[in-house]
Amino acid sequence: MKSAAAISVAGMILPFGLGAAISRPIYNEFIDKSINYGHFLLFVGVAIAITAFPVLCRILTETRLLETRVGVTTLSAGIGNDVVGWILLALVVALVNAGSGLTALWILLTCVGYTIFLLFPVKWGYHWLVRKTGSLESGTPTTFMMTMTLLLIFGSAFFTDVIGAQAYDCWNAACLTSSF
Repeated sequence: MKSAAAISVAGMILPFGLGAAISRPIYNEFIDKSINYGHFLLFVGVAIAITAFPVLCRILTETRLLETRVGVTTLSAGIGNDVVGWILLALVVALVNAGSGLTALWILLTCVGYTIFLLFPVKWGYHWLVRKTGSLESGTPTTFMMTMTLLLIFGSAFFTDVIGAQAYDCWNAACLTSSF
């Protein structure tokens, strides 16, 4: 677990630093000066640092490393990298869309609160429903559980859009919650 965390941190810091380094020449050459450079720097750094998680899974599957120690460590590091990356991307979007720093802080804290709400009471309720419907024993979800999952995702997308975050950020949070 420690190695996966270290790999995840290193896998974000180096690409983020390189993204931040190339953001200045890109900004000077191609970007309108009315756009805040700090927001642009954060966006480029985060965009370069995010792992293409489905691609990583496909590579590990094709090389038959998915169930080895190297594969599990790589996948764990990729998950950590993805979670932090999506959180940072949500922060960048909140900063860009917010009229002031206080609004961005409110959006960020509301997102954190909603994520905690998803990870505890909603997750417990979801697990209870999975056991109650027999989806856990059969290994395949029932139609009811598929409907509940989609309602959770759409409800989360609506809520985050209302508070000013992007709906795709919550799509990831809801998918992560339902996959536990």
